[in-house]
Amino acid sequence: SYSYDDDGGSDDDGFACLDDCSFTNDDDEVGWDCAGYRDIASSCLADCDASLANEFAFHCAEMLIKTLCYAEKTAAKTCACAELNVCDDSGITGYSLPSDAVNHGATNGGWCSGGVDDCSMDDDPEFDAAACWGLCALKYPDSLVAIDLNEGSCCCQDKCECMANIEDGNEVYTDASITTLPADCGGDDDDDVGPLPATCADGAANSEFIWECGGGPVYQQGCVDEWHAYVECKWNYFPAIVDDTYFNGPSCSLSCADAL
Repeated sequence: SYSYDDDGGSDDDGFACLDDCSFTNDDDEVGWDCAGYRDIASSCLADCDASLANEFAFHCAEMLIKTLCYAEKTAAKTCACAELNVCDDSGITGYSLPSDAVNHGATNGGWCSGGVDDCSMDDDPEFDAAACWGLCALKYPDSLVAIDLNEGSCCCQDKCECMANIEDGNEVYTDASITTLPADCGGDDDDDVGPLPATCADGAANSEFIWECGGGPVYQQGCVDEWHAYVECKWNYFPAIVDDTYFNGPSCSLSCADAL
């Protein structure tokens, strides 16, 4: 997800960019009004500082694709509800923490770094500790050692070499082998949004594509095909959005499986 700091409403801040685009959210994922949005380089980015342009372009593309790939995402979420009890209306049910799991709370904060750092997707229902551990254990039955939770998001970890982003205040649970959390990794582990891919090859090599293609702890087992269809639909549109031909549909083809 992407957020923008209000620095007083200058013409160059993120809110100015958002104001220039007439997105309307009516609480329906297909309710974004993108009719007035055209070329990234010349329309809603015109008042943006150059340092914000790429991040906002990524945000614009995300909003458009929620509509363009709605059917594929709905299929993935329907599968997750039916097969894994991950449902929009009732949350995530039917999972439990192991009896010997260690609850480290948020006293040391941060998240366990050094491993897969496989995190839930923005559109997943909120996780509690039981749901997070249960779904991570399905995906990593032989290697799961920890989970991190932050405001309903969930990350699976197969290693815990140091704690990243201590100030985030994540809740951390580990298996019985980790009784004390390791030291702070130091530095800032936040990932920057990469360049908006201009070709299919760029998209396939983009770290954001590869991360999203994996699908987080929810989309595995019988739902991976549906999730891959959504991710490929989404990333197929990025080049079309960049060159202003997205009204004609996806302009290329990618393979999730080949990207992993």
